[in-house]
Amino acid sequence: MYELEAALAEEEEPHLENPPVEQLLELAGITQVEDVRSRSAMLAAMRKAAEKRLAGVVENKRRCHYDHAALLATASAVLDEEAAGQAWLAAMRVRHNRYPALQREFDRLGV
Repeated sequence: MYELEAALAEEEEPHLENPPVEQLLELAGITQVEDVRSRSAMLAAMRKAAEKRLAGVVENKRRCHYDHAALLATASAVLDEEAAGQAWLAAMRVRHNRYPALQREFDRLGV
């Protein structure tokens, strides 16, 4: 019985890959979004995804995924060339200021 439990414990549990944003855009064939409406919709969708990811990792105390959530939020802000992107990111940091490990991930990314 212990051998089976040990073998199962050593295997990595199933998980979904979290490719970088750049890779996702490349796979989708998106190199540049010039249409203002399309760009605005893309940024809004990325922010919404980042907000849900941040909420999910902090609500479920998934500290090992704070790095991915912070990276997703940072990428969403950096792609926005307007000051609104940085303001949104600052608001996300304030919203989640009770999570020092998450704040360290933001700091590590230089935001």
